[in-house]
Amino acid sequence: MVVRVNKAKAKHLKLITMVIQVLFLSSLVLYQPISGKGLDDGLVGTEYLETSWITALNKDIIGSPLLADLERDGFKEILIATPHDLYCINSDGSLRWGAYLKSTLTGKIVIADLNEDGKPDIILTGKSSIICLNSQGLKRWEYTTNYELEDFTPCIFDIDGDDHLDILISTAKTISQPFLLNRNGEFVKEFNLELDYAGFWTDILGGAPTIADLDNDGEIEILLIGNDYKLHCISQQGEQKWIASPTLRGDALFSIADLDNDGTLEICIGSTFKLFCFDHEGGIEWAYQQKHADNRSNFMYHDPCIADINDNGNLEIISSSYDWETRFGQVFCIDSTGQDVWNFNATKPVGSPALVDIDNDGKLETLFTEGNENFVGLNFLGQLMLYRELDSMSKEPPLVADIDLDSKLEIIIARPAQNDLYCFELSESTNSTSSWWTYGGSYLHHGRPDSDGDFLDDLIETNYYHTNPNKNDTDDDLLPDNWEVEYRLDPLEISTYQDPDGDGFSNLDEYYNLTNPRKFNNWPLFYGVYLIPLWLLLFGVLVFSVIKYKTIASIIKNVAMNFYVFIRVRFAKDISSNNEIFQKNMEILLEVEEDLKNGK
Repeated sequence: MVVRVNKAKAKHLKLITMVIQVLFLSSLVLYQPISGKGLDDGLVGTEYLETSWITALNKDIIGSPLLADLERDGFKEILIATPHDLYCINSDGSLRWGAYLKSTLTGKIVIADLNEDGKPDIILTGKSSIICLNSQGLKRWEYTTNYELEDFTPCIFDIDGDDHLDILISTAKTISQPFLLNRNGEFVKEFNLELDYAGFWTDILGGAPTIADLDNDGEIEILLIGNDYKLHCISQQGEQKWIASPTLRGDALFSIADLDNDGTLEICIGSTFKLFCFDHEGGIEWAYQQKHADNRSNFMYHDPCIADINDNGNLEIISSSYDWETRFGQVFCIDSTGQDVWNFNATKPVGSPALVDIDNDGKLETLFTEGNENFVGLNFLGQLMLYRELDSMSKEPPLVADIDLDSKLEIIIARPAQNDLYCFELSESTNSTSSWWTYGGSYLHHGRPDSDGDFLDDLIETNYYHTNPNKNDTDDDLLPDNWEVEYRLDPLEISTYQDPDGDGFSNLDEYYNLTNPRKFNNWPLFYGVYLIPLWLLLFGVLVFSVIKYKTIASIIKNVAMNFYVFIRVRFAKDISSNNEIFQKNMEILLEVEEDLKNGK
């Protein structure tokens, strides 16, 4: 009887155990929906992250890839560098072109229309040179310096206010100064920073100088870390405004935002064991540190990002850290005063994060790599929502955009150990505009997302151009904000059918023709309506004046030639060649006059 009771109890306990196991397993299944009805409902697996393509380069990948629209057709290209090559990959993963370079490449990639021909140029950093290629990968120029540039990425902006882009370069491992090149790769000037020099860079570190209107006075300031490991602020005229006191080490970028809503900007940067927040005058507002019970602190060496990730009207800072003893990583979110919001603990080191709104709910997801072998996505609460095993991934932030115009976001990840590029498609994404174009989010590397996908990050739109960061055509004139900004049109004024260069093509025509709306580009009109009739007129006036009115021939000749030069200058394709054009034509006209006098 006792045995039967014990057996009954055993069966009962076994049944209870099985029920508990079933409930536990079913809860896991419920926590992992494959239908994708709601992105934040739970863990989304491989069914959501569909492999789109893999492109093998079979060469060592360096730096961070970059997304660009080189042909201005809406389809995005991926630019990726190896030590001596730059590759351009189409949106479907096929190779568009490859460019071999003798110089050793070390830095990351920047794009801008330097020669103002309507198409982007590509700017690369070599070990001791800056290289410019056109949109087809052909070299335009290379500037060589005695300075070591290492991984220091240039900043492209109109620094001197002459309506042409300039190239600002930081230097490394020497006491040399940052310097400025013009759009043709010619040296302009060297900055005179007051360096409290403390020695060479001990590691191959890099960062990009950046620009922002810190004090909201309408003029930009330049931010960079000098070789004295100090944060320097320089005016647009090149004068040093302030130096922040703490020593900064590490290769984290600046992230910039108005955290306290006072109308001026704060600067966040990670350095060794702290993430600092500076005010617009270089004072420390707060410093965030992750300390353990044994008094050790985590490294803060990755690029912080700033955004309102939970859509509550307040900005948060998201970054990652590294516990050098356990070798575990952590992605963390802190509020605008440096207080913890959430932490995500990883069992491996983590890469720099990227912020995008995948599901168009106004709340941002955080994407990053874990241990070079896992791709991870967190929702705005710091909860796991995306996970995919993929080996050999870079620690650089993933790139995110709708590269093939299918209204779905793609994720591009470089895999240096595999020498390839890997593309995921977020098959159930419902936001095709939220983008992370390169490290630091945009080409100015402010650590801010580009919510409307117009290549202008949210900071530069709100702080400098005063455009709508959630709308890529603020004034609804059919011209994207970034295109109007690039060619010095007002993104807040309807200019669809204006013709600032007088070539007969409206701004809308120039946009679709991939031409510069501020550079005359109608050569049939120029030659047929202006130049050839003018030549005939000048020649006739000159001949007539020599034959009939010899006493006033020189006056008429000078007036005609001055008018001729004015027309050539007005419509010259290359303004720098005007003197040469003038001299050549003057020689021809003088020869004609001399022949007429001699009766030839």
